[in-house]
Amino acid sequence: MSTKNKLLCLFVFLFFIVIYLFHDTSTEIMLKLRIPRFLMAIFIGAGLSVSGVVFQALLRNPLAEPYTLGIAGMVVLFVNLNAFLGLPNFLAAMLGVVIAVIIIFGVIRQKKYSITHILLIGIMLNIFSVSVVEFFVNLIEYTHFFSTRAWLMGSLASLPLNWIFPVTLVAIIVIGSIVFFYKEATTLDILSLGEKEAIYLGIDVKKKQSLFFIIASIVSGVCVSYTGIIGFVGLMIPHIMRAMIGPRHRGLILGVSFLGGGYLLISDFLAKNIFYPKELSVGVITGIIGAIFFFYLILKR
Repeated sequence: MSTKNKLLCLFVFLFFIVIYLFHDTSTEIMLKLRIPRFLMAIFIGAGLSVSGVVFQALLRNPLAEPYTLGIAGMVVLFVNLNAFLGLPNFLAAMLGVVIAVIIIFGVIRQKKYSITHILLIGIMLNIFSVSVVEFFVNLIEYTHFFSTRAWLMGSLASLPLNWIFPVTLVAIIVIGSIVFFYKEATTLDILSLGEKEAIYLGIDVKKKQSLFFIIASIVSGVCVSYTGIIGFVGLMIPHIMRAMIGPRHRGLILGVSFLGGGYLLISDFLAKNIFYPKELSVGVITGIIGAIFFFYLILKR
């Protein structure tokens, strides 16, 4: 992409940010609703995209991301079951991450299973999680029904009024992961070539794979714990960025962070305004676009 086109994209994005934050609103609404939602969209989009890049490099499969691996579904399941567990939502989400990672690693360690099997098991984990949540909807008060629906489709509209802690927590974890994976970009490049090549080049494959997988799972789990299932962001954004700048992870990590944040911000804007004053869940927008992209990848590969 030429410098002129980069500047044009930056100008358009900055113009969109101004419209997102300041259109037809009061200062109080902007401070209590727009700014936290804007920040959460940026960080959640970046976190899901970076997680997708890492999962695709580790599993060497273009369809790997938090949604297709079942991590997002397990987090939503345990956060909703938290009505019975009584844990803080963050701890419930981490419990879901731990269960998902144990299941996925258990399959990975069985050499007879291919990457396709892992993805199929991840998709089944999502279906199972959503089904269980739907089942428990009938056991809780009706007032929780719509909030549960928002979890299943993904939404940025359910932030608490005291938003400083959740936004700060997500920001620290996402930015920390971006810095970490940026420093480990060369290792990701090598791991994406294959285990034999990585061992030959002196990489402790099992240690690095486990560490990277766990960190990416935690990042995606934290994101999902506050917004619900926002599917296909971690699938689509890495592919678009690879087509723009190539497969080297040093540029890819930074690129998907900015593009993923911007994409989720635009998707949230569309979700709020397409049927205004009614509001769609942002997962509806990303799901429609991502499903089409997912279908395209399957046909292409």
